[in-house]
Amino acid sequence: MRKYISFIYLCLVALVGTQPTGAQQEDDFDPVLPPDPTAAYRVSVSAEPAEGAIVSGGGAFAAGASVAISCTPAEGYRLDYWTQDGIRYSKETNFTYTVTPKNTAFVAHVAKIAAHRLNLVSNTEGAGTLTGAGDYYPNSVVEIGCTPHTDYHFQYWLQDGEVYSYEKECTYTMGDSDVTLTAVFSHTPHYTVSVAPDDPQAGEVSDRGGRYAPGEEIEISATAYTDYVFSHWTLNGAYLTDQATFTYTVGDYDAELVAVFDFDPHYPDDPATELTSTVRLVCEPDGAAQLNLPTEARYHEGDTMIIRATMNAGYAFDGWYKGNELVSPTPVFPYIVGTKDAMFTLRAERIIYSRLELVSAPEDAVTFNLSSGRTYPSGTTLRLRAAVAFGYVFDGWYEKDSLLSKAIELPYTIGTEDVTLTAKAVPADPDDEFDPLHPDDPAMKAVHIHAVSANRAMGKAYGSAICVEGKQVEIGAKAAYGYNFAHWSDGDDDAVRTVVAVQDTTYTAFFAPKIFSLTAMPADTMIGRVTGGGNYPYRTDVMLRAIPEEGYRFVRWSDYNTDIERKVRLTSDTLFTAYFEAIRYTLTVESATPELGQTSGGGVYAPNATAVITATPKGSNRFLQWDDGNTDNPRKVKVTSNRTYIALFINGTLMPTYIGDQSDADSTYKILIGNQIYLVRNGVIYDTTGRRIN
Repeated sequence: MRKYISFIYLCLVALVGTQPTGAQQEDDFDPVLPPDPTAAYRVSVSAEPAEGAIVSGGGAFAAGASVAISCTPAEGYRLDYWTQDGIRYSKETNFTYTVTPKNTAFVAHVAKIAAHRLNLVSNTEGAGTLTGAGDYYPNSVVEIGCTPHTDYHFQYWLQDGEVYSYEKECTYTMGDSDVTLTAVFSHTPHYTVSVAPDDPQAGEVSDRGGRYAPGEEIEISATAYTDYVFSHWTLNGAYLTDQATFTYTVGDYDAELVAVFDFDPHYPDDPATELTSTVRLVCEPDGAAQLNLPTEARYHEGDTMIIRATMNAGYAFDGWYKGNELVSPTPVFPYIVGTKDAMFTLRAERIIYSRLELVSAPEDAVTFNLSSGRTYPSGTTLRLRAAVAFGYVFDGWYEKDSLLSKAIELPYTIGTEDVTLTAKAVPADPDDEFDPLHPDDPAMKAVHIHAVSANRAMGKAYGSAICVEGKQVEIGAKAAYGYNFAHWSDGDDDAVRTVVAVQDTTYTAFFAPKIFSLTAMPADTMIGRVTGGGNYPYRTDVMLRAIPEEGYRFVRWSDYNTDIERKVRLTSDTLFTAYFEAIRYTLTVESATPELGQTSGGGVYAPNATAVITATPKGSNRFLQWDDGNTDNPRKVKVTSNRTYIALFINGTLMPTYIGDQSDADSTYKILIGNQIYLVRNGVIYDTTGRRIN
């Protein structure tokens, strides 16, 4: 054995002795001699595949140098690992390598990664526009956003049933799988409120309306012009209130508010009649109302005065008093002036407004039929109704820690102080085998009853519950304004019904638009007509057109719109009246030199009427011609537009100075008009510069 080992040793010695030395083999390292400090060793860096990453750090370096090597994967790629001379070296994207006295090669091995889908959906179709959906690689930071459409409000983003963000615009970091984010919207329909006077000549209103959500409050007032008094407000043609200033609470329908004024000049029939009596009006407290008459004035005996008070915001009318005697329980009353002075006192009460806050506990478990944070006059009785989200059971209404009612509906009278009411709910456990409110038979299983709307913009459904098997559950459907309940998904057409909880069941309520009438008519059928009237479904856009008869023109519609052809959206039974008037043209007849002559015949004429215009010289002056060259006097003209005719006169004491032969057709002569000399050639008048003036 020793002989065998000695033989191997001798062979190795012989082999070493046959190898070239020094520079003949640059990669050899002599364990005895130190490395050459002037030698450079190559570090190569590459990626596999080459398009999968950008790498850096390669070059020639002295032994012992520190080299920073990095890999930046291209989009859609990731780094798996580095190899050094074919051997796995590191999984770090960046690392530092200390150069040894030999060439070496680093390869970044990268792999293509798959993109994943980011889906963005809405809980309600058409509720808003979503941005940011697409295919992205893992760890990509994506900007997502949503823009709610009209009548919708963004609440939050959901991912796998959990709230991801309450921000409409946020970022999302992609993982290694497809994902769906749901934008949750709430539907708050807005309705059009228009405000206008019945006659723009009689008065004005403070607000012209707009689009508002149900429950919003609008401060509206009407002010009468001279010789007019405010009478009352109408809502969609029906009497509303006789208060000139009031707060309108927007309902779930379009509203047309019209201020009605009465003509009341208060002029005596005989101005020579002596003013005999003083009428004095007093407000208690001061500033509680606006009065239609001066606070103190003298009137004629026998005059009938309409005394009217318009309550200011924050005050309630109590009565008109003469001393301590109640004269009128209403803000408007007539008074016939007598021979004695009179004083009437308006007494009012200050209205106290209180704020009502409605709170859900837990948050989002309960919604309400009225908006939270609104103010109401003290003494107002409201009917509050709570709607419990699916998965919860209503626990009751609370004021602070006091239970007011366990009923889902609560009549509540507003007091003189702000108040917060809390509607509490408790989670319903779907795994329970019995209804916690009815534990008579624990063996009975829980049954889910769902009442949903096919289109929440048309109406809502209520009555969803988790209950014991066999229980009777009342479900109902309430149509929004402009719609009617049609039927349930099982064919039942009772809007409110009782169902038996036999098994998990979903009842879908279907709605249909109401049919409204659009009446379009001319104010005078002899001078115009209207097209577009008829019966249409709710929110149908209808084209109305006013067509005047010959000799007439369209003026306006009854809502003061002046478009002869217009599009209206039908939201209620509506009447539009088109007003027309006769076409009239103004004919103006003037004298170029009033000191030499005057004219007549101007005025307002119907289309195609024949007017006679006349030029009458003064004294010895003479009519020359009209400005269009016509010399007829008197002259008949057909009126087809607004037109002006000017008569030209010459001084009768001055004879025209003729240039050339008077018998020639193109003879030219001078004339004097006023103090200015003009040239006449073939009936055409020029000034001395040659400019034609007729």
